[in-house]
Amino acid sequence: MKINVLVPIYNEEESLDIFLSELYGWASQSEHEPRFVLLDDGSTDNTKAMISEWKDKSGLDVLIRTNQINLGLAESLRNIYTELAGYSSPVLRVDADGEMYTLESLRAISSNLHKGKIIIAQSHDKNGYLGKYEMKKYEKFIRFARKNGMPLLDPSSLGYQGFP
Repeated sequence: MKINVLVPIYNEEESLDIFLSELYGWASQSEHEPRFVLLDDGSTDNTKAMISEWKDKSGLDVLIRTNQINLGLAESLRNIYTELAGYSSPVLRVDADGEMYTLESLRAISSNLHKGKIIIAQSHDKNGYLGKYEMKKYEKFIRFARKNGMPLLDPSSLGYQGFP
C-alpha cells in the first residue's frame, strides 16, 4: 500500500542526520510503499540543503515542499494537507525533532493501516491521551474529512483514548 509520510521540518540541522537515517531504516523495512513529503517551513540553517541531499542519495520517493518564510506549523500543515488531499494514499505524520510524532508512532500506526482508511492521530501524552486543545483540532479535521468523503479509522482503535 502506498502511504505519504509527512515530515514538517524547521531548523533541524543538528538532529536531521540521525532522524533521516532512522527514517531510511524504517522505509527499508516497511511493508508499505512510502512517499516522504518533507515540508521545510522556511528554515534559516542548513536544513534545506540537507533534505535535498538526502532525497538525491536515498533513492526513495521524496517530495520536498519549502516555504520561503516561516509560516508556522499550523499554516504549513493546512497548506500541505490541502495539497495531499488530492492523493488517494493515507497521510502519516512524523516530526523530525522527535517531540510529538515519533518514528515509534509511525511504526505503530503504519502497521495498523487498513486499506482505504485514513487514520487520524493527534499529539498525545505518554499514556496515549489527547490534550483538550489537540482534541479540538482532531474534531475539526474529522468534520473536514467527512465533508470531503474521506474514509476514516478512529484512532481509539489504536490505543488513543481522548483526554481523561
